[in-house]
Amino acid sequence: MPWCETMSTDGYHIFFNASWVSQLQDDEIQGVVAHEVLHVAFGHADRKGNREHHKWNIACDLAINLLLFSEGQALPTSGLLDLRFKGMSADQIYAELPESDLASVASFELRQQEIGNTGLSTRVTSARQIGNQIGADLLNPEDIRIRPLQDDDAPDYQSRRELRRQLVNEMSSSLHGESHALIREEIELSRSSSINWQALLRSWLTERVKSDWSTYPFAKKHLWRGIYLPSVGVQAPGHIVFAIDTSGSMSQNDIADIASEVRSLRDIFHSKLTVLQSDTKIHSIEEYDADDPTPIPQKTKVRGRGGTDFRPVFDFVKDSDDAPQLVIYATDGFGYFPDYIPEIPCLWMLTRASIAEENLPFGFSIKMGS
Repeated sequence: MPWCETMSTDGYHIFFNASWVSQLQDDEIQGVVAHEVLHVAFGHADRKGNREHHKWNIACDLAINLLLFSEGQALPTSGLLDLRFKGMSADQIYAELPESDLASVASFELRQQEIGNTGLSTRVTSARQIGNQIGADLLNPEDIRIRPLQDDDAPDYQSRRELRRQLVNEMSSSLHGESHALIREEIELSRSSSINWQALLRSWLTERVKSDWSTYPFAKKHLWRGIYLPSVGVQAPGHIVFAIDTSGSMSQNDIADIASEVRSLRDIFHSKLTVLQSDTKIHSIEEYDADDPTPIPQKTKVRGRGGTDFRPVFDFVKDSDDAPQLVIYATDGFGYFPDYIPEIPCLWMLTRASIAEENLPFGFSIKMGS
């Protein structure tokens, strides 16, 4: 793999160059594996957004290596480090990096007295000695070079967020001290990174709402979550259930924004759409067939405004003769959840004043206005 000179990650897999690894000491291998794992835990591959890729990669490398060095972790001599950025997150470092001559930030002089009693020796290196290794270990998950190497059940964007949430929850319980405060900041950034939810929803639905499905064999991509989705096979229609929380805690503005997004969804995706209004029970069921040109009304009478119980919607889905491929639930998240994990994937569309995403017992989530 000529594109992998050292180690790299796509946010889930970690790739390595065997020739390069064979030249490292054991403690250096441990350090570089920790480096790649932190790329995964911090969601760096998914947080890039519209940033310039090479510059973002350098900013992430600097943030991680400064954390590892402050903990006394050894890294290969080619490791990127610049003490000017100590105590800064990847986002802050990216904003400070020069627009040109990015390779110059790889030049550093590491003095033992500047980082405390870590047992690290003084050393000097430069980007010109390192070559193409600088800013090249963070891969786009959709990079065509790694497609043949990825597992068949490799998680998509939202699945990676769910795995990352589980991983960082385990990490958080053991974090203490100054460097760990920065780790917590990176973790929070990985959870709350701004996303264009409409683009994300479009990507989600494009992948899942297909016109060619079979129920067996099950799609491997979601088996790890205990969700059994059909794989591509025989002809069957796509079906989406869009549930709107109409309880009293939902503001009129939130419900108006949600109704607008339902209409946008209807315009973009030509699949069967069932729209539910529900608080502690389902008050309204509106169905739109894939080929039905009837538009969703601009003004919809809101029904409900009581408490919040999510269970009636999932019971409705479970008992439906035409099971949907996806449930979208627009809500602030305050209510009673089912005591089971639905087999149908759920995308929670959270209002701005919602519960924390990690408090959702299942499914994936996006924030309105992100």
